Amino acid sequence: MTILLVLLGVALIIGSGGHWIAKQEIPGGIAATMVIAFAGAWLGYFMAGDWGPTLFRFPVVPALLGAALFLAIFIVLSKITNRSS
Repeated sequence: MTILLVLLGVALIIGSGGHWIAKQEIPGGIAATMVIAFAGAWLGYFMAGDWGPTLFRFPVVPALLGAALFLAIFIVLSKITNRSS
């Protein structure tokens, strides 16, 4: 349960930051960026392992990296699909 809450917090921070950095309308708005950041945080945690600073015994750095990577991929893909439409 604690891991889920930490992941939601990471998703909220990364999602809102990514939405602000993108400076464009992202399909689905802030809710979509938070869902994508949550998925990235979850995969980053499980793929990168247990390293870096922790929050409630949860490694924050792999989650942040995974969330930022997923969000960047989503932004690039949304730009590509908007150009081709």
